[in-house]
Amino acid sequence: ARSALIAMRAIVARAGADADALCAAGAASAWPHVFARASSAQDAVRADAVATLEAFLAARCVRASDAVARLAPAWTHANWRARESALKVFSGTLSRGCAREDDAREMFKRAC
Repeated sequence: ARSALIAMRAIVARAGADADALCAAGAASAWPHVFARASSAQDAVRADAVATLEAFLAARCVRASDAVARLAPAWTHANWRARESALKVFSGTLSRGCAREDDAREMFKRAC
């Protein structure tokens, strides 16, 4: 699982400025599978999943507004690791300036 996550990040990084156009379809279809790894009991796998989701958002492969909707189920997920990982993805996205203020408000509404 880790090697696939690392490979996805490498593809996004290699695409560079064109990542949004080149990787958008792949990132959108991979998102649920990557997020499933974000609830892993293995710390390294979980960290790689969070880093991959953040890479998708930083490269604009997935829009922050779409990520808000995709992360919403995490807040009621039975596994605490899923909730923690969603929070890490969201906070990382905000700290890098990849999300608008409206997206932040919407996420906080869904989380509370």
